[in-house]
Amino acid sequence: MFKKTQMAVLALLVIVGGAQAKTFRHATNGYSLTYPDAWTAKANLAGTDVAISVPGTPGATSMITVVTQKLPQGMNLAAYTQATTESLPQMLGNYKLDTNKTVKVGGVAGRKLVFTGTRGGNTMYGNIVLLVRGDVGYTLSYLGELPANAAAKETIDRVLTSFKLTK
Repeated sequence: MFKKTQMAVLALLVIVGGAQAKTFRHATNGYSLTYPDAWTAKANLAGTDVAISVPGTPGATSMITVVTQKLPQGMNLAAYTQATTESLPQMLGNYKLDTNKTVKVGGVAGRKLVFTGTRGGNTMYGNIVLLVRGDVGYTLSYLGELPANAAAKETIDRVLTSFKLTK
């Protein structure tokens, strides 16, 4: 297990050009998330547990966010995914779902949604990972400009999949 963790950290550092990584920890909601040192995290921003600014084109806003919420009784991952996929077209024009697949993040089964759309005349790219543990839903998401290249997309994926439940 330790060797796998070392390899994951090494891969993250290689992808971000040898930069150091920071870890955000949310003690109350019991998780951690690792992101490149050059990125900025703000806790409790606009209804999120954390919002991490992702560098990009000047004037563009690209963020990785984590939102935790208590789910209605009996809501499972399938229902959480359905509610999310039904809400996205209401938030974005020209919404197009490109990926909806099963993933495992931090040992927890989840769903990954990758999509594009428009907001305010700007093309948006989204990458969301949904997790459910007990009666808590975790939404890990990137929303912003289309990443510049495959390495930038991979960095976003690595940050989202670095999520670990700690309690």
